[in-house]
Amino acid sequence: MLAGMISLSVCYMNTKGALETKVAALENYNIDQDNKRTACQVVFAASLGNRGQVGPFNTSITLDFQDVLVNTRGAYNSTTGIFTAPVRGVYFFMYSGLSNSTGNMGLLLMKNNNYNVIATLQHVAGDRMETATNSISLILDVGDTVSLQLSGNTWIFDNLFRFTTFMGQLLFPL
Repeated sequence: MLAGMISLSVCYMNTKGALETKVAALENYNIDQDNKRTACQVVFAASLGNRGQVGPFNTSITLDFQDVLVNTRGAYNSTTGIFTAPVRGVYFFMYSGLSNSTGNMGLLLMKNNNYNVIATLQHVAGDRMETATNSISLILDVGDTVSLQLSGNTWIFDNLFRFTTFMGQLLFPL
């Protein structure tokens, strides 16, 4: 009888240890999944803000969109106007611009500050307000940067209505 009780006690202890191990593994899995979900929550949206006309300048400048509406994970820096990828993945970027068409408006989406990915140019077309938009999906590695530049000798406009915007989000990690 004593041998049976010892055997039952050993089985219970082994089962209890295995159960505790499985519970710990499940808790670690849940934490890992939460971390992955958090890593996938990369999104920013900003406008130039109530600044009126910006430009023209002799050379291209990086626009600093200071009116930040959302900036999860702090990947967008409103002081420099630069988005820095916190995780490797496919990102979607979109921008819009408004200007008075008595002058040209040129916008360049730049990757790593030296590669013009896409551009928008609006030519002089009379005395009226003109808009331009563009969007693209890009594969970015950790640390890659994306910014929007105003082409040299062009201008852009924004006010409280947020006509000129820059936004991006991680679609999925790689």
